[in-house]
Amino acid sequence: MLADSVAWRDTPGAFWRGLRTVALDGTTLQVPDAPANKATFGTRKAKGGGENGYPLLRLLVLVETGTRAVLGAVFGPFCEGETAYASSLFGHLRAGMLLLADRGFDGWELMKAIQAEGADFLIRSRLARTPLVLRRGYVGLPKTSTNASARNLHSHAPAARRVLPVRLRLRPPAGQDRRGEHHRGAFPLE
Repeated sequence: MLADSVAWRDTPGAFWRGLRTVALDGTTLQVPDAPANKATFGTRKAKGGGENGYPLLRLLVLVETGTRAVLGAVFGPFCEGETAYASSLFGHLRAGMLLLADRGFDGWELMKAIQAEGADFLIRSRLARTPLVLRRGYVGLPKTSTNASARNLHSHAPAARRVLPVRLRLRPPAGQDRRGEHHRGAFPLE
């Protein structure tokens, strides 16, 4: 473990409704163009088939919101996606935590793994994802499951979850108009 939770109950931005909030996200870093780095991290391919730029490593970090304390981190070759590294950080999750993540982590396998650690989650969902609505829940929120084709292929599909439609007010960089952009978040039904 790199660090542990350090926030107190009154630390601004560290808790929501009694749950310690943590965030998961990834980035890429250029590493020196050395033979050992090329062998470890590989290189990106150019359109013509050659190498393109410096080798990249993918870094994924789990942090406590409010304090930005690092709870865990993992890195490896760029060719592996963020979701391939995510499960190695789930051991840092525990009951009483709310994991916040972007739409790159909205796969049901990851959601099920998060729930197995006892943590709750709020994950932004892709708009293209069409959840199967099982029934309308309280305040009109739909109780959903994975899409029908995924449920037919995988008998171990996750428990039902709620999908919350939201419209965010964003402050984008100058020149971009993202007002009224629609988003969806998925969270468990405990």
